[in-house]
Amino acid sequence: MERLLIGMSPSRELRQELLRTKQYVKSRLGFQLQTDEPPHCTFCLGEYTNLSQVEHVLERITATYTPIIIDTLDIGTFSIDSHYTTIFVGIKRRGSLTELQKRTAESLFQYMKGGLLSSYMNLHHPKHSFSKQEKDDIKNYGYPYIGTNWKPHFTIATIPNSHLKSTLKDIKSKHKNYSFFLKGLSLFSYKKRWRFHKFFSLAQSGIA
Repeated sequence: MERLLIGMSPSRELRQELLRTKQYVKSRLGFQLQTDEPPHCTFCLGEYTNLSQVEHVLERITATYTPIIIDTLDIGTFSIDSHYTTIFVGIKRRGSLTELQKRTAESLFQYMKGGLLSSYMNLHHPKHSFSKQEKDDIKNYGYPYIGTNWKPHFTIATIPNSHLKSTLKDIKSKHKNYSFFLKGLSLFSYKKRWRFHKFFSLAQSGIA
């Protein structure tokens, strides 16, 4: 069984900002959830039966897509429960990006034997509850945020609400928006921590 995350890596410039911001949160508050994770936007994640099968599916999918323009938005937040909030860099919705995310999760679902996010939330945020749509997506795709229910973003960290106001103010003051092309999907594997495993290039002819 392989613990895998499939998603999008940021551009070099955005990656540098995300790493600096994660380090800022860590230096200010100590280790927080997601501060040590490599910068990424999650498409789907779970426990899969076979790594080579997943790689084959990703190779097949990416061969049918051309680069997609990515525009980042301002710093945003969403509440995890009454005690914690996640801080993130938003990504502008785009039909081709949403389609790619849904197709990726749908194509890999047959090889998934367990959803990691539900277990993660139960462990770290037991008071969090999923909506009906999110529960339906878990049932059908193994991941609670699919298609129009997916809000693409690059997570910075999840921090206690008691530190949110001041931390958020500092992060917002240093943030700028970026525009770049998504040129492929990134595969991450988990062994004690998430690590980059392999990059799958989109077809390079034209722009979506």
